[in-house]
Amino acid sequence: MRLGWLRELYEQCYIDQSWKCAAGAYLLYLLGCTIFANKSANWISVCYLVLFRDLDMCGQRAWGAAALTFMYEQLGDAYLGDTRQLAGFLTIVQV
Repeated sequence: MRLGWLRELYEQCYIDQSWKCAAGAYLLYLLGCTIFANKSANWISVCYLVLFRDLDMCGQRAWGAAALTFMYEQLGDAYLGDTRQLAGFLTIVQV
């Protein structure tokens, strides 16, 4: 799903005072921009929607481990000779 659409959905949910929808849209947008960022920087997979089905569980998830796992998968593509970009939470690499 497009990150721009998620931002618009968040704004509309905020205006409508639909707080649970706004929180889910914001968190999914945040993941798409940081932890699970892809090379296009415009999309996030819909498979992450299930992570926000129960917002109370979000604080109990291992987001650092998820970021490292995603980064490890992306590094498998990055070693190819024709690859010029790396996807993932690159702040971990900088730190």
